[in-house]
Amino acid sequence: MPAKGSVSRHGKRDYIFGKEFYDENLVEKQGVTLPYMDCKDIILHANKIVAEVIKNEVDGFKIPFGMGFMAVTKYTPSKAAINWPETKKLGKYVYHTNMHTDGYSCRIMWYRVGRADNAHYHEVFKFKAMRDLSRDVSELFSSGKNYTAWEVADFIEKGRLENLYNKKYRKEFKS
Repeated sequence: MPAKGSVSRHGKRDYIFGKEFYDENLVEKQGVTLPYMDCKDIILHANKIVAEVIKNEVDGFKIPFGMGFMAVTKYTPSKAAINWPETKKLGKYVYHTNMHTDGYSCRIMWYRVGRADNAHYHEVFKFKAMRDLSRDVSELFSSGKNYTAWEVADFIEKGRLENLYNKKYRKEFKS
């Protein structure tokens, strides 16, 4: 939680599940006649589908409109995470060693690569993985699912190759 009286760097952000967002942006501006709960159910169902793709696909989920990719990446942590249950029992810090994953940890990243009309979308949008998705990914990784150690350059190259393919073989992209 932010400190009382503090101001957000980017101002007030709209929360897509909020009634206020639904009333102002969908009903008034777009003329949507679908009830609020149905809209919320559609968004939740779409989120579950995206979460399944992120968990199971090697290169994650491609976000539309050139906003990049969301993918699970493995990395070697610079500082070991604290094992809080054991720390509380023993009264001194106990760290996770991640021996079952050869010292790697995993996280879900938003790789902001692509051609978006608004180059400053990273200042407008924020990505934070849902708790269920983070826990599912962690559990899959612990049980042996092999994720790749992605870098931003990997997704830049992937985007370049997709553009070449689209220009050469897809008629709707030919000029």
